[in-house]
Amino acid sequence: AGATMLFGVPTMYHRIAEALPDDPELAKALAGARLLVSGSAALPVHDHERIAAATGRRVIERYGMTETL
Repeated sequence: AGATMLFGVPTMYHRIAEALPDDPELAKALAGARLLVSGSAALPVHDHERIAAATGRRVIERYGMTETL
């Protein structure tokens, strides 16, 4: 089995997006996730697109009270 949810910040997802073309195992692992969540700041559209293209999964953006100030 493996993780089914991944919560992170845009910097982490950017690094994942950069690594995906050279790491098919990473793409396979993320494709098996049921939930990818990014928080704390907006994830750039380009990173959303690269992750979705490589994995078939969308990254959901979530914000808390501190991000709305």
